[in-house]
Amino acid sequence: MNLIRGLVLTKEVCSTLEGFDGKLDKEEANSKKLSKDLNVMSLEKVQLDLKYVNEAQKLANGRALVAETAIVTANSNFEAMVAEKNTLLAKAKEEVERVKTDRVDAEARAFATCQDGFEDMPNYKDLAHHFMTAGRE
Repeated sequence: MNLIRGLVLTKEVCSTLEGFDGKLDKEEANSKKLSKDLNVMSLEKVQLDLKYVNEAQKLANGRALVAETAIVTANSNFEAMVAEKNTLLAKAKEEVERVKTDRVDAEARAFATCQDGFEDMPNYKDLAHHFMTAGRE
């Protein structure tokens, strides 16, 4: 009788294990499907992240190009300003030289006029010198 009970029990255990084994197969299949779905989702996320990185890189490249253009423009403007400054400086030097020449010529004419007008007077040279130097002080 114990043998029969043992056989019945063994049969029940085997059938339970078979059912359990079937459930394990289903769970394993579900797990594999879930794993596959997760892999697909992970791949999609990586692709999306890569897309965002590419867009950010394009934006950064665009900003770098704008900055580079601004630098070139600033350098160009600076060079133009330096050239204009040099031109104005050269004109100013020419004007200073012209004014010096004009002053020397004016002094010579004034001195000659004074000399002509004061020849008859004593100390005309001192008076002419006084008029010539009065404008410089």
